[in-house]
Amino acid sequence: GLQMLVVGAVAARLFPGQSGDFIMELPPIRLPRARQVARVAWSQTWRFVAEALPYFAAAALALFFFDRLGGLDALQAAAHPIVHGLLGLPDEAVQVFIKTLIRREAGATELSHMQGGFSNVQLVVTMLVMTFLSPCVNAVMVLFKERGAKVAALLLTFVTVWAVLAGAAASILCRWLGVTFE
Repeated sequence: GLQMLVVGAVAARLFPGQSGDFIMELPPIRLPRARQVARVAWSQTWRFVAEALPYFAAAALALFFFDRLGGLDALQAAAHPIVHGLLGLPDEAVQVFIKTLIRREAGATELSHMQGGFSNVQLVVTMLVMTFLSPCVNAVMVLFKERGAKVAALLLTFVTVWAVLAGAAASILCRWLGVTFE
């Protein structure tokens, strides 16, 4: 809660603009019909799969070739001072962060596959950074469309720096206090 207030206040100063009205109307409350709920759920699930599947496939293919061409190793080496030094995480956390940027659920799945190589504190720090990182590719595309390239790039930079700083603070604090989550 407090971090949202701080980030909101800083973002409001960095990105001035007109704030929207916050008016919430309550719709009439009715008992839903099971057939209608099932039909809408099926329709929205199908629409989501049809929309997301090409992005998943393209991202997986790009990540596959990126890895095969040595890009992942190069990225892990470049990110080593931040990931290992500042955040106290294994270099494999870069893979988790990449998949988080592709789709949040993919990052969580990757982390669950790798969790044996992480201590409990490292798992908490990784999940914290994943939570604060920018939303998935779809949301980033909408951000660029709605706010323009300059503001979107600034927001994404700010969010990424905030995620790393929050993760570093948690990692340092846990080491300093001897917290192990055991």
